[in-house]
Amino acid sequence: MPDTRTTLARGSESTLRWPPWRVFLIRLWAGLLTIQALVMAQGIVVIGTAAPGDRFAYATSTIWKVLSLGGVALLLWTGGRSVISYWAIAVGQLVWAVAGLLVPQPEGNGPLLNLVNLLIFYGPLIALRPQRRELLHPHFQPSPTNLGIAMVGSIPLVLFAVHLAGQLEGELGFDMVGLYLVLSAMGVFAALRPQGQRWIAQVVGACAALTGIAAIVYPHGLASPGLLGGALLLTGGTAFAATATLLGHPTTGP
Repeated sequence: MPDTRTTLARGSESTLRWPPWRVFLIRLWAGLLTIQALVMAQGIVVIGTAAPGDRFAYATSTIWKVLSLGGVALLLWTGGRSVISYWAIAVGQLVWAVAGLLVPQPEGNGPLLNLVNLLIFYGPLIALRPQRRELLHPHFQPSPTNLGIAMVGSIPLVLFAVHLAGQLEGELGFDMVGLYLVLSAMGVFAALRPQGQRWIAQVVGACAALTGIAAIVYPHGLASPGLLGGALLLTGGTAFAATATLLGHPTTGP
């Protein structure tokens, strides 16, 4: 198994040889997308203005936005070096597309226009990156234990998302369906350990555990899985993160 630290060091050296103007533009564009993501993820900040029955949805909508859009912040930090960030963005956008099909928005765009918007928003991050072929090689090093937890956990998450899609509508409905889908998709992605990294599983596990805590606090809230579901999310998320920490190989950074 290759030394991850050596791989990252080589990546850093190649970044230093990139034209500075490309790195600047990647950081500029990723910074604008990060600001947009933060604006969209403010549900937990304004939870006090929500109706009691909507507070679970407000709290966890932040988790949904952070998991699905947070890759742009890593691109801002690394100046486009992080291959994992590009893959995380791709997984997040795939989940957005699926959630949009399950819970169509009143003013939503068609699939073709959504694809155009995707290219406009994220295309420059790819076009500006030197050595784009690196994006085709995530170097997955799956963790069998984490992958098992992720696959088992994905079944109820996806089923619950489909169940909610038949009952909810509007922006909150879209967010809640997206929440459970992104926990499932990002869990599998994290368990595949791109570039041997374990921090992704730690982040996803923490997000699942926080969703479980929110469900325990608001068991009767909109889209809440209740006390039992919250306890399972809390336990499963903690186990997922702990397994990655205890059994993973030492890694550094994204």
